[in-house]
Amino acid sequence: MIAYQLHGEQDLRREEVPVPEVGEGEVQVRIAHNGICGSDLHFYYASAQSGWPRPRAIGHEFAGTVTAVGPGVTDTAVGDRVCVFPIDSCGECRQCRADYPVLCEVVDRSVSTIGCGSPIGAMAEYAVVPNRLIIPLPDELTLAQGALVEPIAVATTAVQRAEIGRDTRVAVLGGGPIGIGAVLALEALDVEQFVVVEPSPARRTALQTLTKARIVDPSTEDAAAEVRALTGGHGVDVVIECAGVPASLDSAFAMVGKRGKIVLIGLFEKPYESFSPNPVALMEVSVVGHNGSTKHAFRTVLQWMREGRIPTDSWVRHVPFDEAVDAGFEPLRRGEEIKILVDLPQG
Repeated sequence: MIAYQLHGEQDLRREEVPVPEVGEGEVQVRIAHNGICGSDLHFYYASAQSGWPRPRAIGHEFAGTVTAVGPGVTDTAVGDRVCVFPIDSCGECRQCRADYPVLCEVVDRSVSTIGCGSPIGAMAEYAVVPNRLIIPLPDELTLAQGALVEPIAVATTAVQRAEIGRDTRVAVLGGGPIGIGAVLALEALDVEQFVVVEPSPARRTALQTLTKARIVDPSTEDAAAEVRALTGGHGVDVVIECAGVPASLDSAFAMVGKRGKIVLIGLFEKPYESFSPNPVALMEVSVVGHNGSTKHAFRTVLQWMREGRIPTDSWVRHVPFDEAVDAGFEPLRRGEEIKILVDLPQG
């Protein structure tokens, strides 16, 4: 089969590799679509997790059709349409029981997440995964929608952790692959007052078709001042930081209100050196880290999609498998697209 293998920084190669065989309790999936995630961009451009073996598999946002099941699998069948929860874990420790498998206290998370250090990757024609990670797709949803569940679920998990309600004042910093998930989750929850900060003109244009939120261009406007003005000088209750750049985090501290929360989703390629703990202490601000998603969020997103509350067309562009780097990674890096789905050959 064909698959992309990451050999190093900006060295992603299309290669022929063996088709993975199913084992006990496993399922083989023929992949239809794989989304390019912000973490994929970090792996490709910044050698994130450079200590991992090379070459390695990449890709963890995917959906497809089951083509084989291993011994012991009784609740999944050949022909089933599925998406996949990419985080494997022990399922028994305190964090797993709380539905935070990415923080599993037993399994090393760097080798248990598909496409993120695991030998399994979805930027390929086939993947073999544990059956416990299989999520059936409702009949009314497409495989392309299935491939979008994971990134939206990551942002949805952050929104759920922040305990955001309709009257919560929110700012989303960054309208890219994860920021759009936060925007869609806030829309699905009917949050009445939120702001999106995004410097890319192309992304701002796409966002305008998806949200009623005020969209701020930080290259021409003072985002923090705009947020303060919109909230009567109080600042927002929650900032969801998805950009992963120091200037964005500076804005987060400048726009969060008293006893507010800053939720960090974006991965930073460079250390953040501007931090001063005094405003955090004096204003009783909580800084919350966020990583991965939960199965509860997966179920929530699937239900929202079934109810028509998550549009999946105007912000997504499909590219052929052979053009994943030039037509996928590069435009995302430049901020020209919000989301790219790589279409795998089905012939």
